[in-house]
Amino acid sequence: MRTTTMNIALGAAVVFGLTADASAAGVDEPRIEAMATEGTTPVVRMGARWVAGEVSVTEALPVGYPRPTAPEAVELKWYPSVRRAVYGGEGTGMNNAFWPLFRHISSRDIAMTAPVEMDLTEAGSGDALPDLGRVMGNGSMAFLYENPGLGPIGSAEDGVVVEDHTAGWMLSVGMRGRPNPDRLEVAFAKLESMVAQRADLKLTGARRTLGYNGPQVPMRRQWWEAQVGVERVEADPDRTI
Repeated sequence: MRTTTMNIALGAAVVFGLTADASAAGVDEPRIEAMATEGTTPVVRMGARWVAGEVSVTEALPVGYPRPTAPEAVELKWYPSVRRAVYGGEGTGMNNAFWPLFRHISSRDIAMTAPVEMDLTEAGSGDALPDLGRVMGNGSMAFLYENPGLGPIGSAEDGVVVEDHTAGWMLSVGMRGRPNPDRLEVAFAKLESMVAQRADLKLTGARRTLGYNGPQVPMRRQWWEAQVGVERVEADPDRTI
């Protein structure tokens, strides 16, 4: 697995301009619950940018999407349904995903947004962490449409599929620097351990990364998140909190 090439593809996906944010579009404020933020740098809005210390993102987020999570902070975040163009899957390799997706949005005059999603879910893995080196070579990449009403859904050119991704909760840890299997192993293990200590949360098995910067941003200032999917459940009195 060529981690460097994968990272370049991830970063290269986010290089375009800014459009209206969720508040300007008149939608409800996204739901974010702090889980572990002590000692981390707050995320603030500075004009058109989201900023947390040395990291920032200037590209538009999809309507209703929550802001990025600060590096090292952990937050529980609600994500609305979003229309997205997806390329990849078993045997494909994410290293090849960028250009088909870029051609897709370019041909349809669809604006680029941040973040770029990398789906690292391993089907049938149960509660065990998968071999992330292998999964990163067989995962999928998604470009997100800013507005869920844009364009038709279904199969598109070059193997791209446009779909409406369902809404849901994600537990997220903010990161900066280079994403690689070793760092992700630690991040996912941390998040899943936190869920195991909560009686009101249950893992769904979903794992992904969100990348907010293009290759023009130095590696040490690359802003991204590792996330696991969760469901909110009624507290189990027999479960240790």
